Amino acid sequence: MKVHGGVLITGMLFVATGVAATRVAAEEAPVPAAVPLAVPAAVPLVAPEAVPAAVPAVAPVAAPDGLLAEHGGVETFGVFEMGWRAFVDRPADYTRWWAAPGRPPGSAPSESIAKFDEYGTIRPGPYLQQLDFAARTKDGVYWSELRINDYGTESFRYVGTDNYRAVFDMMKAGEHYFTAEWDQLPHLYSTSAQSIWNGVGTNQLTTNVALGNNPTQAQVAAALNANLRTIDIGIDRNIGRASYRWTPDPNWDFQASYSNDHRTGTQVAGAIVGGLGNQQIVQLPRPVDDTTQNAKASGQYFGDTPWGHFNILTSGGVSLFTNEHDSYTYENPFFSAANPSVFSPLGRVSLLPDNQAYTASMTTGVDLPYRTRYMGTFSYASMRQDEGFVPYTINPFVVANALPSDSADARIDTMLINNVLTTRVTDDVKATFRYRYYDNDNKTPERLFPAYVSEDSSNNGIAAGSVRRNLAYAYTKQNASEDVTWRVTKTFNVGATAAWERYDRERREVAVTDELSGKIYGDWRAFDGGMFKTSYLYSQRRYDGVYDPQSLVRYTYWSSPDTQTVTNFLMRKFDLADRDRHKAMAVFELDTPIPGLVVSPNAGLRFDDYLTDPYGAGELGILKDNVWNAGIEVAYAVSPGLRLMAAYVHEQFDRDLVGSSTITALDGTTFPAGGTSRFFSNMREDVDTVVVSANVDIVPDSVDLGLSYAIAHGKEDWTAEPFGSNTPCPSDTVCAPFPTYRTNYQRFEGVLRHKLDPDTIAKLGWSGDVTLKLRYLWERNQVADWQNDLASPYMYLIDASVARNIGMAAFNPNYDAQLVGGSVAFRW
Repeated sequence: MKVHGGVLITGMLFVATGVAATRVAAEEAPVPAAVPLAVPAAVPLVAPEAVPAAVPAVAPVAAPDGLLAEHGGVETFGVFEMGWRAFVDRPADYTRWWAAPGRPPGSAPSESIAKFDEYGTIRPGPYLQQLDFAARTKDGVYWSELRINDYGTESFRYVGTDNYRAVFDMMKAGEHYFTAEWDQLPHLYSTSAQSIWNGVGTNQLTTNVALGNNPTQAQVAAALNANLRTIDIGIDRNIGRASYRWTPDPNWDFQASYSNDHRTGTQVAGAIVGGLGNQQIVQLPRPVDDTTQNAKASGQYFGDTPWGHFNILTSGGVSLFTNEHDSYTYENPFFSAANPSVFSPLGRVSLLPDNQAYTASMTTGVDLPYRTRYMGTFSYASMRQDEGFVPYTINPFVVANALPSDSADARIDTMLINNVLTTRVTDDVKATFRYRYYDNDNKTPERLFPAYVSEDSSNNGIAAGSVRRNLAYAYTKQNASEDVTWRVTKTFNVGATAAWERYDRERREVAVTDELSGKIYGDWRAFDGGMFKTSYLYSQRRYDGVYDPQSLVRYTYWSSPDTQTVTNFLMRKFDLADRDRHKAMAVFELDTPIPGLVVSPNAGLRFDDYLTDPYGAGELGILKDNVWNAGIEVAYAVSPGLRLMAAYVHEQFDRDLVGSSTITALDGTTFPAGGTSRFFSNMREDVDTVVVSANVDIVPDSVDLGLSYAIAHGKEDWTAEPFGSNTPCPSDTVCAPFPTYRTNYQRFEGVLRHKLDPDTIAKLGWSGDVTLKLRYLWERNQVADWQNDLASPYMYLIDASVARNIGMAAFNPNYDAQLVGGSVAFRW
């Protein structure tokens, strides 16, 4: 279609003239010095040449005299799609509130649209699906394009609401490239949260609910019924990005980028006032209002060596996180004027502090003699956090100790050195050596904090928490490996890898762990299209010396008496414990004797066997963590106009754990005395997923139909069983298995497309492509969750120990939705 109208032509000429002016200015300006900072990403060997992508038929615009004339004028192309949709079955926007435990009343819907709209709202009525508009000079030197669409243009979400992306590109081929981008990404957690709070979204939450420290069930229920409101819980992210690239000649490449990510909204958070005996628990709409800014700059040079090529890239960056609030406060519904030091009038919770990170790095690649290439990276980063400490308590009826300093003065410096040396030993044998060194140096001062105020509460009005020291965790990680690949034939390759990994840690129960691994792999491709690929890895991780939690906790609580209790010393943490690992995978692609039929089985596993000994040594912790999957995919091109696909995969996650209800004093004494009081739990999850689809060309090059169906069913079971003679599980009535957690997700979608023939398009006065689409979508999500199905704002009738507990009952992932819609897409 030819583009008419003075406004459009003027706009295109303005864009092109602006780019040309940039070019003239760049040619007259001196060449800037290389930016002395770097990005640790792998880089190409030669400067890329920008080649515009192939595009559909374009519409020429008459070229004026002057600058554009020498480029042949301007031509445009684009896509515009809009439509209408309606719900056949739409889940309720919210669930009616209720105060008593159990499911809401029969008059309230049992489903919620929150999960369906989790990452973007789908509303009935007109919608804009996609808008692309581009212009370029006919010789392809200058190019600009605007793209606005949702993440997935075949979805029912649309531009202009709360989930879309807009990108504007400009370039002069081979020299200047500019991109500006705007992303709007929501994350909706709930549309049915039950709230007693005023000031939602701010850092000061108040409530009209005042119950005192010993309310009756009826008083709590009445107060909630009078004050509960249904609110949404969620976060909106607005992200702006801009990047520029300049390649003045084939040897130089400069880049700069900036992004600004602003989050606003609320999340459900829990807060506690008082200790175990006087505990008051409330769920709150925690405010979210923070910004993350990232800026990067890099310069790269490409050159030649006597043996080939080399490149060197330096880059640097800064990341700034700013939180609008350092904490938030809330009124305590269980405040007691008769005992305010225990039942505080207010509570306060800290939020993420402002922090900064600065990075600089250098990466180089050099061709060396004997068909060898070296790639190396050096990177340094410095992270800072110096936000002022939040006081111990907001309770004015508790005397708090002074903090040891105004702020943490936190600082972590990291250094990365990465080396890769690749040699082509022969035409068929390649060897690669890698060595990586990463140092995380935590320079945060370790201070002794005086007795703290526990949960804004104190039985005697003074701080009663333990004196303790903050720990500056630090570590160094080293990796080395040698990999050899042998091309046995043109279609058959085998290889082997030997690797070593070492952690040197500070302020942990174990100072050093070493892991040795070996891997073999191979792949084979038949000339007729078949393929087989497989690998197997075995590794052993061992810690050096003695697993010593006692020294660590003595350092942390050095001024406390030995009766200070901590986690049982026999607990072995999963990232430190000795472990053997088996990891394997196999993928097949089999072309069958039936033309067009391809069968692709696949399987994989990762079995982690922890050598924690719960028998002789009485150790606690995870014993195994096994994962495996197996599946098959069948694709059948029945004819050029009919393509079928079916796939199935089964995944299993299987873990064993031995735990204990005991705690340990600093002197090593275990409480309760007289035994280890251990229990055993198996945690197993099985997930089955089936996907089928069909694509039918009803009328070749004119009418096609796409159908797809997917179902994913998950089942998770946790056991709780006796372990040993002394156990907190003497019978099944004390330790019964947890109820099964089930998920079931289904989705069916059909899309019918009709591409109008050129004659019809010409009669409509159009010269591009026009496509009509008709869509139907059915989606269902069902979750059986024993932890949340009976949740309500007041749980006392189920558990009498939570009389002072007010929740938000915000979790409801169940929905059943059906939509129909139609759209028309114009391409020129």
